[in-house]
Amino acid sequence: MQSKELLLEAFDRLPALVRQVLEGLSEADLQRRPAGNGNSIGWLIWHTGRVEDAQVASAFGLEQVWTEEGFVSRFGLPLAERDTGYGHTSEQVDTVRATGELLQEYYDAVHRQTARALQGIDDSDLDRVVDRHWDPPVTLGVRLVSILGTACSTLARLPTPKGCMRRWRTPPVRELVVLGTASQVPTRTRNQNGYFLRWDGEGLLFDPGEGTQRQMIHAGVSASRITRICLTHVHGDHCYGLPGVLSRMALDGAAHPVHLHYPASGDQVVRALLAVSSPGIDLRLHPHSGSGPVADGLEIRPLRHRIETYGYLLTEPDGRTFLPERLRAAGVQGPDVGTLQRQGYLGAVTVEDMSIPRPGQRFAFIMDTAPCPGAEELADGTDLLVAESTFSDDDGGLAKQYLHLTAGQAGELAASGKSRTLVLTHFSARYGDDMSRLAEQAQARAGGTTVIAAHDLQRIAVPPRRQPEREAAGHNDGDRVKP
Repeated sequence: MQSKELLLEAFDRLPALVRQVLEGLSEADLQRRPAGNGNSIGWLIWHTGRVEDAQVASAFGLEQVWTEEGFVSRFGLPLAERDTGYGHTSEQVDTVRATGELLQEYYDAVHRQTARALQGIDDSDLDRVVDRHWDPPVTLGVRLVSILGTACSTLARLPTPKGCMRRWRTPPVRELVVLGTASQVPTRTRNQNGYFLRWDGEGLLFDPGEGTQRQMIHAGVSASRITRICLTHVHGDHCYGLPGVLSRMALDGAAHPVHLHYPASGDQVVRALLAVSSPGIDLRLHPHSGSGPVADGLEIRPLRHRIETYGYLLTEPDGRTFLPERLRAAGVQGPDVGTLQRQGYLGAVTVEDMSIPRPGQRFAFIMDTAPCPGAEELADGTDLLVAESTFSDDDGGLAKQYLHLTAGQAGELAASGKSRTLVLTHFSARYGDDMSRLAEQAQARAGGTTVIAAHDLQRIAVPPRRQPEREAAGHNDGDRVKP
């Protein structure tokens, strides 16, 4: 791993930490101070973003996102335009008021500029002096580490809304980055398809349409993080970005194997795209057909489109959750719990005695299809379902003609599979940039599923694991099950 990749990996974790802190907090919560003093939660997040924004802009000769993208007017704070919060009085802290949505939007924008700046450096740049006000002068490498240290120290110690101090959990490493949401015709605000899924140590790129490489730069996603590329089919808006992405990986010196999954009938198209890609990466081809596993934890199901098309299902193996009251009753504590987990037993006590089943997470990716059994199988029990929503319900005739889903059909698919979150995408250009109508149509038929009409560069966390269900018989378990 190069220094650039290490820095990108570290900075890429910060937006997830911010999102985790902000989740569920009202504007009033953001104004609270622990024990009635100290800085407010909202101020701390604003300050973290302002420091990174100002210091990265200074180090790379850029305009600050705060002013360049108009956040200074959107926040409307009674502070100097370049104020970052250093030296604020208690009264000034109180003036920093904003919604969680605006704070998150600003920090995400700051992160994108940081990531774009880091994409263009190499190891020699880290020794460049960026600040001579200190002795010794501060180099770019030292400044970047300082920004990371300040951000992590602040975010990891933020108080909860109730004022209790605790360290926040490790930020989620299962996250969808939406690179493009247009279908065949892009718009001024919507690129063609492209979706990057961070799933533990894997980086899966789905359906890279034209312009995906540039969208990855805007989103702060390094091409070298890609470990698998999954094509649902070989229509151009789902694969024409492949040469650019592979060429960028070769340019960045990606040393790990990259697995490319695609329908076997599209082999000729795929090889033509590879022929115009820069060589130099360990690319392993996996043409597929039928239904079933194509890699560890990754499965396909056939869909119903005008050419051979497959959807993808990524699953985490089911596990088990220990119940503290059972462990206490059996006298299992401390290091013995780890031994029990590793061995499956400890004397006469088994893991099954001390725990209950915990369902693994499920992610499905469904593009370009009419309603079909394969789509239903993929959607079943998913935590995060990404589904095409090319047409409005009002244009059901077009959807039937071209074998696509309407928004309502996507919602119905999510409801039938009891999906927790549905991400709508692949929108026809005929609807412009406002997808609220399609989101409403999907939600009307989605039951209890949360519906999100995706926009370009959006980051969507995979929902936390489902709570395990208590076994009704055999135990009297009064404690709350921990996820």
